Amino acid sequence: MAKRWAGRPTDKLEPRALRRRNILAHAALPDMPRYFFHFEGHKPHTDTTGEILAGDEAAWREAVRLSRDVEHALRPGDSWTLGVYEDSEPVFVLAMVTRRFR
Repeated sequence: MAKRWAGRPTDKLEPRALRRRNILAHAALPDMPRYFFHFEGHKPHTDTTGEILAGDEAAWREAVRLSRDVEHALRPGDSWTLGVYEDSEPVFVLAMVTRRFR
């Protein structure tokens, strides 16, 4: 009986994935802005590497994704902000503030 694949064989996917990764690496041209994502709050984090993105809309999507990644650490009474900067210029700030009443 012939072996069935749920999808395509892995050996056919790898070259395509590598090609896509190489294309994406070269797609980040110098004219694309670099964004930095700085967290302030209980556990501050300063982004020293940044990320080259297509523009402000892509930076916004990345900021929302990052905020979802860290929301599990938020506790009652905590607050944090995520500042998005293009180089040193602020672009967005996402803020989460919680209050405990009891």
